Amino acid sequence: MHKEPTYSLTDIPFVPLQNVQGRFLISTLFYEQKVWRMWVPAGEKLVEMKISGPAEMFYFGSEPASPNDPELDFLNFIAQRASFPPVKKAVKGLMDDIFNLTASVAKIKHLHASRGVLGGGVSRMAVTEVEYLIFVCRGIFDFLQEVVSRLWEHVSFYDPTQKKKSLKERQKFSEIVVFNDVEATFDQIKERTAMPDNLVAWYCRHARFFMSLRAIRDNLIHRGTSVQSIMVREDDFAIRERLMAFKTFDVWLDEEKGVNGIVPLMPALAMIINNTLAACEDLILTMRSCIQFPDELVPSMRLYMRSYFNDVFMEVLTDFNKRLQKLSKRPGTVVTGRVAQFTP
Repeated sequence: MHKEPTYSLTDIPFVPLQNVQGRFLISTLFYEQKVWRMWVPAGEKLVEMKISGPAEMFYFGSEPASPNDPELDFLNFIAQRASFPPVKKAVKGLMDDIFNLTASVAKIKHLHASRGVLGGGVSRMAVTEVEYLIFVCRGIFDFLQEVVSRLWEHVSFYDPTQKKKSLKERQKFSEIVVFNDVEATFDQIKERTAMPDNLVAWYCRHARFFMSLRAIRDNLIHRGTSVQSIMVREDDFAIRERLMAFKTFDVWLDEEKGVNGIVPLMPALAMIINNTLAACEDLILTMRSCIQFPDELVPSMRLYMRSYFNDVFMEVLTDFNKRLQKLSKRPGTVVTGRVAQFTP
């Protein structure tokens, strides 16, 4: 079996060697004092090269290089404190999926802007992109489960009496939260996994949203159906508010609701993305509460994301956060769900 080469981090000035403790660097790109610095493999060493700036990459920085380069709290924590070799593949998958989400949102926006050229087929193109976005969010939960299971044998609990039950490394999220084809209870998850109570509670908090994604996926793949018709309006793609795929999401302002329950599409997609990212961040907060982790690898910096489509992605997430604030003030409305934390 091919073994990935390892490199000494001695020549990277931002990483205290006593902090490494067997972990790997998620990125060897750094931004400090308005200057990009990057280290790349050369034989068995890492050598520094000069670059003008990346188009798409995660990087460590003392500040973001652009106001639209977000810091995603959960990826920063994994990069800084939980980047043990067994989680490398899952973390890379998470990072790729976040990039894919930014591209998917931008593509849907681009399709709408190009509707005059694309003609009637633009609705079908939008349908396929919405399907893909849902698949990506569904897959992120499996990467989260892989992070948990691959970290499991390498971490210690704050509570010394807490016992471990071995987890399968390739275990899927559904194997934890689904029992006899229905949402598993707290006690069922606890019995299966012997996890700390607050980690079991994390699964319970996000199981229902995950089940909604799984139901949509199953409809698309196993029952031969698709996301219902997407309509084209001047300002946005639109759907019917109570369509099967989106019926649990009430994220529209009163003034956005048209006749026959027609509402804009993008707030529903923003809800799906937000709830997925919120589950990621909630996992990290929960793990920090019960699991001991080493000190930060790059203590003077944070991990930021540079993407081709950051501007559009951040616009959609920022709009969603403002939307929830308005909805929370609407009489008789109860806003549920955690808002994803990001620093633009």
